[in-house]
Amino acid sequence: MAGIKKEGVQLREPLPAKKEEVALFHNEDYINALKLEDASLLYRFGLGSGDNPKFTGAYEWSMLSAGACYGGIAGAYGR
Repeated sequence: MAGIKKEGVQLREPLPAKKEEVALFHNEDYINALKLEDASLLYRFGLGSGDNPKFTGAYEWSMLSAGACYGGIAGAYGR
Protein backbone atom coordinates (compact mmCIF):
# COMPACT_ATOMS: atom_id res chain seq x y z
CA MET A 1 0.00 0.00 0.00
CA ALA A 2 2.91 2.29 -0.63
CA GLY A 3 2.53 5.39 -2.71
CA ILE A 4 -0.37 7.10 -0.97
CA LYS A 5 0.81 9.87 1.30
CA LYS A 6 -1.65 12.40 2.59
CA GLU A 7 -1.88 14.01 5.97
CA GLY A 8 -4.63 12.47 8.06
CA VAL A 9 -4.87 9.32 5.90
CA GLN A 10 -4.14 6.05 7.62
CA LEU A 11 -3.68 2.88 5.57
CA ARG A 12 -4.60 -0.44 7.15
CA GLU A 13 -4.47 -4.02 5.98
CA PRO A 14 -8.02 -5.28 5.51
CA LEU A 15 -9.36 -8.04 7.74
CA PRO A 16 -11.98 -10.50 6.52
CA ALA A 17 -15.53 -9.87 7.68
CA LYS A 18 -17.02 -12.27 10.18
CA LYS A 19 -19.79 -14.52 8.94
CA GLU A 20 -22.14 -12.88 11.47
CA GLU A 21 -21.46 -9.45 9.94
CA VAL A 22 -22.16 -10.65 6.41
CA ALA A 23 -25.30 -12.44 7.62
CA LEU A 24 -26.78 -9.01 8.43
CA PHE A 25 -27.10 -8.47 4.67
CA HIS A 26 -27.12 -11.94 3.07
CA ASN A 27 -29.01 -15.09 3.98
CA GLU A 28 -27.25 -18.18 5.31
CA ASP A 29 -27.89 -20.22 2.16
CA TYR A 30 -26.11 -17.66 -0.02
CA ILE A 31 -23.12 -17.47 2.30
CA ASN A 32 -22.85 -21.25 2.46
CA ALA A 33 -23.12 -21.54 -1.34
CA LEU A 34 -20.10 -19.27 -1.70
CA LYS A 35 -18.17 -21.20 0.92
CA LEU A 36 -18.93 -24.65 -0.54
CA GLU A 37 -18.27 -23.55 -4.13
CA ASP A 38 -21.04 -25.93 -5.26
CA ALA A 39 -21.94 -25.05 -8.86
CA SER A 40 -25.63 -25.95 -8.49
CA LEU A 41 -25.99 -23.86 -5.33
CA LEU A 42 -24.12 -20.93 -6.84
CA TYR A 43 -26.29 -21.00 -9.96
CA ARG A 44 -29.38 -20.80 -7.75
CA PHE A 45 -28.14 -17.37 -6.62
CA GLY A 46 -27.23 -16.18 -10.11
CA LEU A 47 -23.56 -17.01 -9.81
CA GLY A 48 -21.68 -19.14 -12.30
CA SER A 49 -23.11 -17.49 -15.40
CA GLY A 50 -21.24 -15.35 -17.90
CA ASP A 51 -22.03 -12.14 -16.03
CA ASN A 52 -21.14 -13.56 -12.62
CA PRO A 53 -18.61 -16.35 -13.10
CA LYS A 54 -17.74 -18.63 -10.22
CA PHE A 55 -14.12 -18.85 -9.20
CA THR A 56 -12.06 -20.66 -6.62
CA GLY A 57 -11.72 -18.57 -3.48
CA ALA A 58 -14.89 -16.54 -4.02
CA TYR A 59 -15.87 -16.92 -0.36
CA GLU A 60 -12.48 -15.74 0.94
CA TRP A 61 -12.39 -12.86 -1.54
CA SER A 62 -15.93 -11.83 -0.63
CA MET A 63 -15.22 -11.92 3.09
CA LEU A 64 -12.05 -9.86 2.63
CA SER A 65 -13.84 -7.34 0.43
CA ALA A 66 -16.71 -7.01 2.90
CA GLY A 67 -14.26 -6.73 5.78
CA ALA A 68 -12.34 -3.97 4.01
CA CYS A 69 -15.58 -2.00 3.53
CA TYR A 70 -16.60 -2.55 7.13
CA GLY A 71 -13.13 -1.59 8.37
CA GLY A 72 -13.11 1.59 6.28
CA ILE A 73 -16.47 2.67 7.62
CA ALA A 74 -15.51 1.80 11.19
CA GLY A 75 -12.27 3.74 10.79
CA ALA A 76 -14.05 6.77 9.36
CA TYR A 77 -16.35 6.84 12.37
CA GLY A 78 -13.59 6.18 14.90
CA ARG A 79 -14.63 2.67 15.87
